[in-house]
Amino acid sequence: MTPEKFLKELKTHRTEQYKVVAAIRELIFRFDKSVNEEIKYGGLLYSQEKPFGGLFVYKDHVSMEFSDGACFSDPGKLLIGCGKFRRHLKFKTAEDVNEVNIHNFLKQVKVK
Repeated sequence: MTPEKFLKELKTHRTEQYKVVAAIRELIFRFDKSVNEEIKYGGLLYSQEKPFGGLFVYKDHVSMEFSDGACFSDPGKLLIGCGKFRRHLKFKTAEDVNEVNIHNFLKQVKVK
């Protein structure tokens, strides 16, 4: 499946989650147009020289995962998770996307 087909199906069957994904994608590509996007692990995976995160759609929310999120500065305590590396943000509506400074987290992505 391609990202375009994934998005088309999402828009058709899960309108609110589509709006969330579209809003976050816009922020990601505005931040860096060279980011690669592919379908992997059931969601949209983002990478530069290596994968750094992804968007995953669930029944009631969209999760934006950061591979090395545990290392990020997060003074607002917005990142969720307690694993060794990964952290995520959870969004229920497109309006929620505006409440989180995604740009701050994208700046902290370390490309190795």
